[in-house]
Amino acid sequence: MELPVPKMIIQVFAENAVKHGIYRKEGKGYIGIRIKGTDDNLSITVTDNGVGRAKAAEYSKESTGLGLKMIRQYMELFGKYKKFNINFSITDLHADNGQPSGTRVDVTINVIG
Repeated sequence: MELPVPKMIIQVFAENAVKHGIYRKEGKGYIGIRIKGTDDNLSITVTDNGVGRAKAAEYSKESTGLGLKMIRQYMELFGKYKKFNINFSITDLHADNGQPSGTRVDVTINVIG
């Protein structure tokens, strides 16, 4: 794997997992980072077992939301100048009983052309 990983991509999502998910969790927290790739694409997954985004929003009324906005802009610029298509999605995780059980962020980096 020789694809460049944009600076701070993993750090931003791992930090959000701690700040918004794990920090308020009772018991042991977990953050997993998985990176898989081929010659022309890379998949990064950051998963936590935190309180979930809805509960985190209740705690974080003062949050500005600038982190995700800035990472979207950074991804766009990186992709434009390095000829990569970069996207991410956020999935709320739930236990079998329907209770929030964390968050997963999937980042994909694909070579253009």
